Amino acid sequence: MVDKHFQGAEFFNQLASIWDETRNKHPEVLAKLVAKLNLRNQDRVLDLGSGTGVLLPYLAPKVTYVTAVDYADKMLDLAQKKMAWATNITYVVSDVMRLSIASSTTLITCLNFYPHVTDKPAFLQKMFAALPTDGRLAIMHDIPRAAVNAIHKNCEQVKEHLLQTAVDEGRLLETTGFKILTAEDTDEFYFLLGQK
Repeated sequence: MVDKHFQGAEFFNQLASIWDETRNKHPEVLAKLVAKLNLRNQDRVLDLGSGTGVLLPYLAPKVTYVTAVDYADKMLDLAQKKMAWATNITYVVSDVMRLSIASSTTLITCLNFYPHVTDKPAFLQKMFAALPTDGRLAIMHDIPRAAVNAIHKNCEQVKEHLLQTAVDEGRLLETTGFKILTAEDTDEFYFLLGQK
């Protein structure tokens, strides 16, 4: 859910053309995070906050299907151009709280996205309800939590979009019904994996 005072889509659309150039990329960390997902061939992944498709090259070759979702259409346009070689990705421009989630979804990924969710309990309830038994939700950052929060605190539009410790966020997932499989909050990355 997007805060009514936060013009999220427009904010990110304005950054779309320079996003990949200015973003510090950590391919080795992304590879570690994806390995922790224990992807299966039959997985059908919903990649929320997909942006310019940072996670897509790691997902598409390993799973049956990926739905990339973002409310910033210019971001998704770039993702689609970069990933033109992948025939198993669908791109959807939508606010996640208005999104209709396919019942075949087995894994929901949130890379560098979760802090921008303003009503986390409602979001988590929606994700839990959408997943089948044993379905998984992954909240990930390829930088440490302190770095995420420092970046956000220095930007007026997202200064309140902060990330709690993996343990604290994990408790919130548990109140929704998720079983926590992994909660790691390291000096290299942030990784929280819940299962229905």
